[in-house]
Amino acid sequence: VSTIGWSNWSLLGDLGQTAIAYLAAGQNQDGRLQVFAIEKGGRLFHISQAANRREWGSWEEMALPDGVANRRAETTRPVELVQNQAGGLELFVLLEDGTVSHSRELQSVNRIPWFQDLVRKVAPIVYL
Repeated sequence: VSTIGWSNWSLLGDLGQTAIAYLAAGQNQDGRLQVFAIEKGGRLFHISQAANRREWGSWEEMALPDGVANRRAETTRPVELVQNQAGGLELFVLLEDGTVSHSRELQSVNRIPWFQDLVRKVAPIVYL
């Protein structure tokens, strides 16, 4: 097996026995990589690359929007992560109840809080 042109594999922290359903990664405005994971139970996790670009922080569970007990991400669809015009990251998650949730990266904060005013109920989405 060849690894020519690629570094050795490294682990990005430890999520224990958590089984990951989907991953999404993006590069924020300051050049660090951000990784998001939906585990098979519908919880959302995030890990950030350190400022030195060689090390990583710790996985942290992200709180999904308040208002409904035990909110879970849809585990059959990946999160969507895009870079906006200003260079910040924006995260879109489909929840089990059909709610589309959105969060954007804040420059002064390492964590990404959810914005309730950007949460809306949508008609059921049909995938072909």
